[in-house]
Amino acid sequence: MNTKMKLTETKMAQITSDILFANREQLTAMVQAIQHRRNTLDNALKNSFNKGDKVWFRKDSGNGAVVNAIIIKRNPKSIQCHELNNKYSIWNVSPSLLKRGHAPSYPSSEYSDVFPDRDSEGK
Repeated sequence: MNTKMKLTETKMAQITSDILFANREQLTAMVQAIQHRRNTLDNALKNSFNKGDKVWFRKDSGNGAVVNAIIIKRNPKSIQCHELNNKYSIWNVSPSLLKRGHAPSYPSSEYSDVFPDRDSEGK
């Protein structure tokens, strides 16, 4: 399967239709294929981070304070990060929640949230 293939609205409609009319065995095969693809993407994302990389993430499901950190270890399903501003704070974070570099120091179109608790190091 070509991983570069774009799914158009027409293709997605056909896939949805196929799902709606599939029998149990076909659905099971589809779910297994989707799970395999998700695992492949998750592993590729996790492996794109290395020990020593500077990253940032948000506490509390993405709505909380910004944490600047450095990667200290890759676990099977998470990345272990050491918070830069707190030598005692270690976080296990899903790779999908990590962003490279320091947290942005100002809101932009990509970061439209307000960052009330940013410190001067993040600027």
